[in-house]
This record gives sequence, C-alpha cells and structure tokens, in this order.
Amino acid sequence: MRFLSAQLEAYLKDDLWLRHASHANRMAARLVDGIAGAPGVEILHRVDANIVFVRFAPPLAATLQRDGFQFFDWPIFGADAYRLVTGFATTEEDVDGLVEGVHTYAR
Repeated sequence: MRFLSAQLEAYLKDDLWLRHASHANRMAARLVDGIAGAPGVEILHRVDANIVFVRFAPPLAATLQRDGFQFFDWPIFGADAYRLVTGFATTEEDVDGLVEGVHTYAR
C-alpha cells in the first residue's frame, strides 16, 4: 500500500490534481470552441469537464481516425456519435491539430 500511497500523496501535494484537471478541462473547452459550427459536426452535450460528445459525419470520423486521432464510438447518443477525451498531457497543439483536421475534412 505504501507505493500506492506515495503516488497519491504526490498527486495531492500542491494541488497537482487540480492543475491537471483544470488543464484537461481547458483543452476540452478549446476543442469545442474550435469545432463547434463546422460542417458535419454536432456537439451533443454541454461540456462541463474534459469529455466532449460529438456527432461527426462518417467520412470525417474515418479520415480523422486514419490521420491518427483517437476517439471512441459512443452509440448511446445514436449513430455516428463519439466521445473525445482530453487529459493532463493534452497540449494546445494536439487540440489545434484536431480542430484543423475537422475544418480541413468537414463537408
């Protein structure tokens, strides 16, 4: 348990967890701001944290995945719905790359 506790202690020290969570949430907001209104993109749910639920036109989703962007099918919201997740290691460049890809391939 002490090895697990040591990791948890580091995570809680100096609000590291809060900085990581805040960063992930900012990256999700940046993503939504960048893709909202793009052709073939529908934001399916208000974004309150680091998860974005979207509907992509099938060709757009396939092209983005082929280009190396990873996201998850999310059929709870119907066909062509996906869950995009940002994290503590997500950079602005990562988000901007996906936004650029959406605007490049969206029709």
